[in-house]
Amino acid sequence: MAITIDAERTRLADADEPNPESKVFDVHTPEEYLKHREHSELLESAIHRFADQRGLSATENPLDRDWPGFDVLTIRTDNNGDAVIDRCIELKTTGLNTRKPSLSWNEWKAAGGPLSEHYYLYVARNIRLGNSGDAELLEIPQPFDRLRNRQRETRERNVQVDLRSFDFDDDPIIERPIEWEE
Repeated sequence: MAITIDAERTRLADADEPNPESKVFDVHTPEEYLKHREHSELLESAIHRFADQRGLSATENPLDRDWPGFDVLTIRTDNNGDAVIDRCIELKTTGLNTRKPSLSWNEWKAAGGPLSEHYYLYVARNIRLGNSGDAELLEIPQPFDRLRNRQRETRERNVQVDLRSFDFDDDPIIERPIEWEE
């Protein structure tokens, strides 16, 4: 989680986003999400702007619930200076070089709903002691749309996403090494 939050802050800073440290939120539990909503006017403004731009009522807005069903939320400033939703990130990590991470049914539904254009699947692979620099983070935008007509396996209430189904040459998937202090 810390690696992803740092990577998002760096990505926003590299895009000249002001105050990137105040625009990346750990929302992996309902308690964390509520805490950030209560303490960040910027986040609350972005959530309501998301609904207004799409004509969604509070009950239809997936961000106006107790928990949105993903792990990290980033916001950015648009051309008018308003806070808007940037990325809704579901993070999967493994100590191996996995090719088939599983998403819960709730995570999969969030990826295909009103958030789909902002939804990212991040897969941090080879995260284990002594592996700094050999680990990698895959950033996959709009995984639901990219896999809608491709193979995916469903097991019980999880959806197993086969990373080999993505076309890494044609799809805008970012692969970058991950390093940390050991």
